[in-house]
Amino acid sequence: MLAYFQYQKKIIQKSMKFIWIFLKRCKKSNIGTKPRVLSWKDELKDFYPDMMRLKDGVNQISSISGKIKFLQDERMDLSIKFENKGKDLYSSAINFFFESRIECLKDLLMHESKLSKKIKFDQEELEIEIFLREILQTLEKANSQISKDKIKEDIVRGIKIVKSFSEGNLNFENEKFDSPQLNWTESKAALVELIYALHSSHSINEGRVDIKTIAELFESMFSIELGDVYHTFSEVRNRKIEQTKFIDLLKDSLLAKMKESDEKSWK
Repeated sequence: MLAYFQYQKKIIQKSMKFIWIFLKRCKKSNIGTKPRVLSWKDELKDFYPDMMRLKDGVNQISSISGKIKFLQDERMDLSIKFENKGKDLYSSAINFFFESRIECLKDLLMHESKLSKKIKFDQEELEIEIFLREILQTLEKANSQISKDKIKEDIVRGIKIVKSFSEGNLNFENEKFDSPQLNWTESKAALVELIYALHSSHSINEGRVDIKTIAELFESMFSIELGDVYHTFSEVRNRKIEQTKFIDLLKDSLLAKMKESDEKSWK
């Protein structure tokens, strides 16, 4: 039940995103006869039920071409329903959803044969890919040029990173980030201890990720080679005393910092 309500919350948030962009586009429209714009609450009331139904329907279809056909058929059926109510589907927020989603899926379909050899998209990865492309398309239509190229550059890079994660490739040597170089200055065993703690506590992807993937991410982040992490963990596990030496150090250090902050606040 909790999972269902969380899913509904995501749909509402996504619905509000589409409505916000749609209303913004209407305000900026240079067309003489702009579409009649309701308040965002009224738009959400009309938009949400259709969004829920469309999302459920799309998620049940595995092929990208099947998803496109489903959305095209649904838009045609929905336009008739709108017309019967004296409304115009093509002037509504839900049409903006259809346009952006179909356009993104068509773009992915062009690369489907290449992607299928390298990537097996699950639904979550496909949603991320489409979401990034939707933002990119919105920027293409934006009036303002301020920082547009830089933002587009970052989003394109984000799409590449999503694909790299999907391929299990966490080595981004070709990606130049503005963040400073970070180096791991504790022992390798300490980092392995942290990796296993994060994995066993299901702190990353709710536990749906393996040790090797997490280790490769930390190796890339801190420019370090951990070697055989399984062997290192075996050595950590066989310690006679202080099996969780580094985790204990983290806890003690954090408590000391809190105590220090409390003492400063009382002065």
